[in-house]
Amino acid sequence: MTNTDGDSLLPSTTRLPIADGDGIKIERRMDALAGWERDEDDVRHWKWKQQPADATGTVLGSARLTTDALVIETN
Repeated sequence: MTNTDGDSLLPSTTRLPIADGDGIKIERRMDALAGWERDEDDVRHWKWKQQPADATGTVLGSARLTTDALVIETN
């Protein structure tokens, strides 16, 4: 499997534990990050796209916020 540049895919997952009560702060920061778009307004899941304005742009990674961690998956 290769990406759109022809490079081999090396999927990776990073789990960053968060302190109790920090979820709202992290959610606000994720919403403010350039290149990251929330999937839906009420869901704590974001996509990192090559061209954020393009709905069919290449997805470089995703992030989801759980009750105890920010989980980031990249290609």
